[in-house]
Amino acid sequence: DVTGHDHASAFMSGITKLTMCATETENPNELLRILNRVLAPQIPEGKFVTAFCLIYDPDTGAAHCARAGHPPSLHHRRRQQAIHMVKGDGFPLGFFPDAKYESEVANLEVGDTLVTFTDGYPEAQNSAGQTYGYERMMGLLLDSSRDDSAQDILDLLRKDFDEFRQGIEINDDLTMMVLKRR
Repeated sequence: DVTGHDHASAFMSGITKLTMCATETENPNELLRILNRVLAPQIPEGKFVTAFCLIYDPDTGAAHCARAGHPPSLHHRRRQQAIHMVKGDGFPLGFFPDAKYESEVANLEVGDTLVTFTDGYPEAQNSAGQTYGYERMMGLLLDSSRDDSAQDILDLLRKDFDEFRQGIEINDDLTMMVLKRR
């Protein structure tokens, strides 16, 4: 997620993707460290990039996550009926050339879900000035059915979000990914 909605932002998005593709590591926190080191001198002052990196092992259910200023992901632990915010903290790309990034492992059991999204979702407001927030998303995850697929959960969250915003235009990008271990 790049700050702004102009040509410079689109250019920064392209540079970020190109740099990521040229990086030879799949370690999420190391990837963010390298991206930041390369991008920080190139990003204009006042601009930044938020990112989320995930390596998932479907055999073990281990999701190695790291983020650079991105919102925390939501790990719905089906068996415990609990939500854990997966943080793996780090500054947005472009602020500090020597920034460090921490990873966190979300161990998904069969039936667990991991939801990752840009800040446009939790920060969106409706006509009454209410913020969509994390609690609403967490409630929907807790109420979802064990049989719901990742696509079902994505559709549920997006439908609820559209109803919440009451037709108000959102001036932020909206990206969401749902991973469910089967």
